[in-house]
Amino acid sequence: MERWIVSYRLTNIVARYLITHKRKLSSVPENSQFCSETTPKRINFIMSKYGLNKYLEIGVERGHTLEAIKADIRCGVDPKPMFDFTHLPVGTSFYKLTSKEFFAKNMKDSFEMIFVDGLHESLQAYNDVINSFKILEVDGFILLDDIWPSDKPSAASTKKEATKEKRKNSIIHNRWYGDVFKVLKIIDRFHPEIKVKVIGDGSDSHSQALLWLDKSLTKPEQNQDAIKFSKSITYEEIFESSELQSPWKEYVPEKLFLGH
Repeated sequence: MERWIVSYRLTNIVARYLITHKRKLSSVPENSQFCSETTPKRINFIMSKYGLNKYLEIGVERGHTLEAIKADIRCGVDPKPMFDFTHLPVGTSFYKLTSKEFFAKNMKDSFEMIFVDGLHESLQAYNDVINSFKILEVDGFILLDDIWPSDKPSAASTKKEATKEKRKNSIIHNRWYGDVFKVLKIIDRFHPEIKVKVIGDGSDSHSQALLWLDKSLTKPEQNQDAIKFSKSITYEEIFESSELQSPWKEYVPEKLFLGH
């Protein structure tokens, strides 16, 4: 058994090395095999509709979304990328950093569209959203991922806990959304300046939240009370109550969002 575990771990390490050092991002987004995936499709739709051209992605991993975004300026941030980030298409930059490190060093940069898909922990995602607004240009948008978990075990705050709960409940999928859903309740409680629209119902299509600012209000700052408040938010009160809460209950179906 121990030999099998060692072999399995070595195989994963070798596979990760090969992915990281061999796969390069396509130089032409239109030719990317990932253009038809949900996230690139939504982001490209938004950017085309509003004439946006400066894109930032927090949490890149394999680079599927970053590769498929049609923008002259693309920037990715991830501490553990799984692609060759030393050879990038023209107009694309990459920072092998945590989001905290990136924002600490790059607050003078600005972007028109920011995709937040980093660490799936509510407070980290909340900080990423607030910091993203600080470098978001006027009339820009933020797309927040993983805001509608498929089940309670997948909404655990850590991947280890999620895996444990899924085994206990005989759930075979390996999805982990984390407790990012809490960010929308934090925004609802502490940030009236942030407008929210949920896209997708979490079942027929993957759900994400589009965020933007009320132009009449100032840019948001981290609220320290959000930390305490986040601990009181539960999966049950939002997704298992008799009536689905806002903003999830006002979600826009995928087809309507894309104008179909």
